[in-house]
Amino acid sequence: MLKNDRPPATPAAFLAWNRPPATHYADCVAAFKSQLYALNSGLTNRELSVCALALAGVTIDGSALELNVKRSSIITYRKRAYERLQVSSLNEIFGILAFASAKHDINRLC
Repeated sequence: MLKNDRPPATPAAFLAWNRPPATHYADCVAAFKSQLYALNSGLTNRELSVCALALAGVTIDGSALELNVKRSSIITYRKRAYERLQVSSLNEIFGILAFASAKHDINRLC
């Protein structure tokens, strides 16, 4: 991106413009979602999706656009997921997945 380039004006266009290449992005989100599911933490499908998107680097606003829900819903899903996982940050979730990956030899992180 050049310094004078500006992001697209519409939210959907911005999401597409700001996203990594589609195959890597989709693979990364799917891998994180399956790794979170393998933890048997009791996360709902929506909580799994929100956490997987966050782990893949998608912002709260980007997750809201991707899942077609309000920004406040994404925040709520993250808070609930953090409570179920007994963590207080996304970094702690990375740590859990890294430990589980090393311990159980599940799929490598993106």
